[in-house]
Amino acid sequence: MVMVARLIWRVTHPVPALPNSLTSWQQKLARANHWLLYLMLIGLPIGGYMMVSLYGQQIPFFGWELPPILPENQELAAQVKTMHSLGAGLIVGLLTLHIGAALRHGYLLKDGVLQRMAPFLK
Repeated sequence: MVMVARLIWRVTHPVPALPNSLTSWQQKLARANHWLLYLMLIGLPIGGYMMVSLYGQQIPFFGWELPPILPENQELAAQVKTMHSLGAGLIVGLLTLHIGAALRHGYLLKDGVLQRMAPFLK
């Protein structure tokens, strides 16, 4: 739910323009990375919920038990588990790229992008 709220905020509040020092492909990569992060941060929990449901398990959630959303299916559960694992690897790669780009902007390019992301670093 937090990610859905963040996505709504992102769509309704324009982000600052990327620096002119970035090439066209770097700007496209930055935008793609952001949107893929949103997709994965919303999709992975849904996929995890589906996977656990397919295994026939309930999910504890702040003192409640969430019911399965899909009927038990061990074969499909294994496939969803594989996709979930691949998604976890993808999100690690996306985060690594994001952090690497932020550090590059902050310490190599010194173009203010890192300080815009984390004003406490000024």
